[in-house]
Amino acid sequence: MQQIASNLSNNIQDIISSRICRGLQRIEEIGNLAPGFGEVYDRVFYHRLLQAELELAGLKPGDRVLHIGCGPRPMTAFYLARRGLKVTGIERDSRALKKAVLAVEQAGLTDRIKLNQGNGMSGEFSHFKAIWLSLHVNEKTGIIKRIIKTVPRETTVIYRNPAGFLGLFYPGEKPENFSNIREHRYTRKILGKKSVLLKL
Repeated sequence: MQQIASNLSNNIQDIISSRICRGLQRIEEIGNLAPGFGEVYDRVFYHRLLQAELELAGLKPGDRVLHIGCGPRPMTAFYLARRGLKVTGIERDSRALKKAVLAVEQAGLTDRIKLNQGNGMSGEFSHFKAIWLSLHVNEKTGIIKRIIKTVPRETTVIYRNPAGFLGLFYPGEKPENFSNIREHRYTRKILGKKSVLLKL
């Protein structure tokens, strides 16, 4: 009976998180169509989090980074590219990827951001100095374990966990559950998210 209740709870959580993700994608699509709104959305909901992540990562201009789960409006890629990093983004949803490619072109960042289709469970990531994973990425645990096994030491992994009310809808990943990590650090809680930095 307890297992049935647990499965039901997980199914409800999956349904709710999937609907939240679709709603956020629609907002991001509106941000692509109305650039002024998009810039305000990025600034309000992402810039402080990205600033905190970047401070922890200690990257320098010219470093190559990967963002898994860029969505239709690749705010993380925009922010990092505008600070001199060379960004590759991957997105599993082909519809969202097409919108993201157009958004990058409209932002004039095609020389600093490259986007591809993928989900993080395949591909060669060894040439990236840092790898970001969005909050909404599916199979996050498996992707992080694969990264740890396949990339060189000194690579930095940054993933976003839910904090506060978002914890009701998304599972978090404890850094202590991953092996072969030299250290881990957290950002402060910012708008329902708390990022984790892993140093391999």
